[in-house]
Amino acid sequence: MDVTQFEVTRTPPTVYYIPDFITEAEETSIINNVHNVPKPKWTVLSNRRLQDYGGVPHEKGMIPEKIPNWLQPYINKVAELNIFGGKTPNQILINEYLPGRAALRHVGTPGTFRPLSTKLRNSDSDSDTILI
Repeated sequence: MDVTQFEVTRTPPTVYYIPDFITEAEETSIINNVHNVPKPKWTVLSNRRLQDYGGVPHEKGMIPEKIPNWLQPYINKVAELNIFGGKTPNQILINEYLPGRAALRHVGTPGTFRPLSTKLRNSDSDSDTILI
């Protein structure tokens, strides 16, 4: 896929919006998996809660962990876009924001790639799940 056709103009460089990057069935599967993890997998933060897959961020780098099988196809799908200079993403952060709460500006862990974000709307609740 040539991602340049999806470049969003009047933004910082390399912002893309790819309509239907995941199917409705994939979205449903992701949401079901996200909401079926044990509660201890969620980290509660200001304005959001978070699931972290692929490793534990650390100031000296990331302590790697295996990506769950249900998320690996999306790592592969993003890698196929070749937007990380031939490198494969190694981490997925899933942030859930409640209605009326916005993503706050923050700085990622040193050594991380630029963020990639997909917003999933969960029609069964009043929350949005945002993959960043």
